[in-house]
Amino acid sequence: MDTKDIFKVLSNETRLQILQWLKDPGTHFPAPGDGYSETEGVCVSLIQK
Repeated sequence: MDTKDIFKVLSNETRLQILQWLKDPGTHFPAPGDGYSETEGVCVSLIQK
């Protein structure tokens, strides 16, 4: 991926919001066991919601 592609990805507000959520999943997603696990990450269905 070249620099142009990286900036294109980062210019998308939805993608940036998802990155912010994933930086602190405990705050933005239900408790572990409901689609979020500290060891396995966040289920894509939670991100879609």
